Amino acid sequence: MERLGRFVQKNALLIIIVTFVLTVFFLVQIKDLKIRDDITKYPPKDDPLVQKYESLAEEFNINSMVMVGFEIENSEDLRKIDELTTKVEKLEGVEHVTSITNIPLVVNTKNGIEVSTVSEMLKSGEVEPTSLLKYKTLRSKFISDNGKSGLMLVSLESGKESEAFEALKDLAENNYYKGVHFYGVSAMNQAVKEITFRNLMKLVPISLLIVVVILTVTFRRFTGAFLPILGVIISVIWTMGLIVVFGFDITIANSIIPVALISIGTAYSIHVVNKYYEEKGNKKERVIYTLRDVGIAVLLSGLTTAVGFLSLLTADIKPVWIMGIFSSIGVMLCNFIALFFVPAMLYYINPPTVFHVDEKKHSRLVLRPKLTLTVLIILVIATIPFIFNIKTDMDIVNSINDNERIIVDKRFIETNFGGSDYLFIDVKGDFKDPAVLIAMDEIERRLNNLEGVVNTFSIVDTLLDLSRAFTGFYSIPFSKDELSNLWFFLQGNETIYSVVNKQLNRGIIQVTVKVDSESKTRKLINDIEKILESVPKGFEVSHTPDFKYYAKALNVDVKKLEKTYNLVKNMPFSEIARLHRDEILKAIDDVEKLLGESVEDKERVVDQLLSMKKFEEEEFDSDFGYLLYNELYLPVKKWKASYFARKLGIPYNENTEQYLKIVSEKDIYIPSLKPSYSAIHTGAQEIALYVSDLLFKNQYQSMFLTLFVVFVLLLLQMKSFAVGIIGVIPSIFTVFFNFVLMGMLNIPLNTATISIAAIAIGAGVDYAIHFISRYKIESERLGNKKDAVVKTIFTTGRGIVFNALAVSFGFFTFVFSDIKMLRQFGLLTGITLILSALLTILFLSAAFSIKGGRKA
Repeated sequence: MERLGRFVQKNALLIIIVTFVLTVFFLVQIKDLKIRDDITKYPPKDDPLVQKYESLAEEFNINSMVMVGFEIENSEDLRKIDELTTKVEKLEGVEHVTSITNIPLVVNTKNGIEVSTVSEMLKSGEVEPTSLLKYKTLRSKFISDNGKSGLMLVSLESGKESEAFEALKDLAENNYYKGVHFYGVSAMNQAVKEITFRNLMKLVPISLLIVVVILTVTFRRFTGAFLPILGVIISVIWTMGLIVVFGFDITIANSIIPVALISIGTAYSIHVVNKYYEEKGNKKERVIYTLRDVGIAVLLSGLTTAVGFLSLLTADIKPVWIMGIFSSIGVMLCNFIALFFVPAMLYYINPPTVFHVDEKKHSRLVLRPKLTLTVLIILVIATIPFIFNIKTDMDIVNSINDNERIIVDKRFIETNFGGSDYLFIDVKGDFKDPAVLIAMDEIERRLNNLEGVVNTFSIVDTLLDLSRAFTGFYSIPFSKDELSNLWFFLQGNETIYSVVNKQLNRGIIQVTVKVDSESKTRKLINDIEKILESVPKGFEVSHTPDFKYYAKALNVDVKKLEKTYNLVKNMPFSEIARLHRDEILKAIDDVEKLLGESVEDKERVVDQLLSMKKFEEEEFDSDFGYLLYNELYLPVKKWKASYFARKLGIPYNENTEQYLKIVSEKDIYIPSLKPSYSAIHTGAQEIALYVSDLLFKNQYQSMFLTLFVVFVLLLLQMKSFAVGIIGVIPSIFTVFFNFVLMGMLNIPLNTATISIAAIAIGAGVDYAIHFISRYKIESERLGNKKDAVVKTIFTTGRGIVFNALAVSFGFFTFVFSDIKMLRQFGLLTGITLILSALLTILFLSAAFSIKGGRKA
């Protein structure tokens, strides 16, 4: 390193000029820096979990779905939402718009039953919001239960989410003057972008100011603060510029890089400046001797810190390994600046010698190595239980302040519509086949019984409403012809393509969920998986029911179901008809109106019907009879199903109709071994859980890898296996107490806090290298191991403490962050680094004192 010192003092001006030229270049690049954060992009693209999510997102744009909530009072508000819906549909980057005003509804009109929308109703007159509560497709899904809030779902085109969302937000806020609220992945990403940028603009100056004050106080003059700060500012500019050059974005995870480098990067310059202040002689000698004595230690400590960050490359989470790469690059740039630029500047500034060694003062220090090690071991044993309290939390919502707009909007959506998060069931099959829709209906029914599920929405909901209007049953028709008729009524309505594709071979069940913890989310996903496994994978047409399946669905005994089914199925029509004499008379009246003529003897017609054993078309031989048969066809089916329910002792309602109508149908659907469809679950929350699991795995991988590599570096540098082991032990203690603090302070593991162990190991080894290097010099100079330890404590030990305070308080600036995970990261990192310095000095002084004493 003496050669490096001579090179620096000979080329000092050139080094300064090149440094400032590169700084200007990278400063220009920073203007193109972009801030983006999306948890669905965290895992590798080729991961099966990500691929199934991306496949569905590409088909239905679920990843870019924005919930727009409106505060509504009257018909005029609905009209404004309708107008806004039309305008939003025309925005560039918008794929689909599903709104309270364009959802297809089954409406009874004077002309009969029609498929309409709120938009169509508004053309005919006033529509009060509360009048829409009768539509099951809308209630609690697109209009709140109190009728005072409406919802619009907007799917944005992949790759254009940011621009499209900004356009959507501007359009909505400028065209709807009552309360409007936005939530979803795109809304959250935009909020994170704004908050992250605001954080950077606030935290960087604060961290710089704090470090300047601390260094000015410790070095007793401004020069001692100026050079480390200038060096680290240059390093941050170069690092952020490189992020742009290589085409990466800033996320919450890697937004810590600037402040982290300001905090960590000053360490290398501090050691150089600290040693320069100790040196006497002319400026050439001071530069040469400074780099000769601390150059290797500074370089090695930079390498070990960089290795700590590079260990994050083992992570399967993109923002984490990006943070690892550029943090390690930044650290080495700080190292480069400390070894070249800072000595070059010192050469020209040449501040006077400041620190003097007071040998008498040092001699009064009493070392108690055995007591020190005993206390450390006791503390380790006593604090082990806290480690088991560590949890993961990948939900960025939990890290944002309650008064932020995005959180206020989230609360509005949750309060009025039950939940603001979605999971999705991806269903593939022929949607013109009743078997597929029967399975979807079965899945939805079971999902709605799960804790944490607010409601579900799919094409099945619309088809059920249509079925009730046209077949009398709130169920999927068993007849393909009847189902085709329902699809016919939906032709031309583009809204349905937000939940089913145009080929009618793929659709989604949108599951609105509200869960308040990771454990509940995990349980909910496991419960959904069980449902998908338990629902039959296929259905086929049969003339005989699968009594076991239908008994389970109706929650009745199998034998009782079979016996009752046979009883009702074979029961003469007359027995059921007698129970509905008034309905038969009304049907006769309706036929009279259709024909425009009266029946002379209605009672005789009723008696004839009551004498029929079977209700079949052949029994009705006149025009009047044919019309009467058609008028009674659907009611008779319902009478039979209702009687079936009564005999079984169960209620007849929307939840049981699908299963009870088997007694009224000739062809019914039963479970089949031949698959009719496929169904898988996915969603951003599922990916968040997966990322949490990866965090735990990656944390241990990166930690052990870092410890191994820094041990090898120490072994190569110190040429001693024992010293290599001793050098990493303080880092092991530091990492252990880092985890203890996480468990004690209830700080979760996330994309920010995962890097603390790497920082702790890097800093711990950094301190150890400087301590050991100085100890070796003093040991050779003084010839007494204990005196060498004391001298090292009062020289390099002082530099370590100065550095730890400066770096820690740099990280403490994160407490001013608007993001909770960054506040936790800063607090924990600051405390950990102070612990690292203390543990390094205490353990190494104890270890070398014992070792020195034995040799003596």
